[in-house]
Amino acid sequence: MKLDEKTLQRIANEALLAVAEDDLSYLDQVVRQYEPIVFELAMSLTEEPAVAIDVLDEVFEQLRKLRADRHAEPISVLVRRLTHQTAALTMLSSVNETVH
Repeated sequence: MKLDEKTLQRIANEALLAVAEDDLSYLDQVVRQYEPIVFELAMSLTEEPAVAIDVLDEVFEQLRKLRADRHAEPISVLVRRLTHQTAALTMLSSVNETVH
């Protein structure tokens, strides 16, 4: 049985939607699992609740972008690395704003 172009396109679109939905579901699970850990780590690094919340938001935003690239790095390592990097950049930015 040969499928026409329209049917092939529909099947491809449905497959892409299923993958996107799986990724969103997976990311929701990651956020629920790692949110307390990221917040605790961000608090220990920044010692400011408002800054820790900003770090938390930025970490999960970066994670969403990186997951689209399908990084091979384990999610636990990726989340921890992003938290350290984001906290450091946030604190550095805060210091620069204070100086200028």
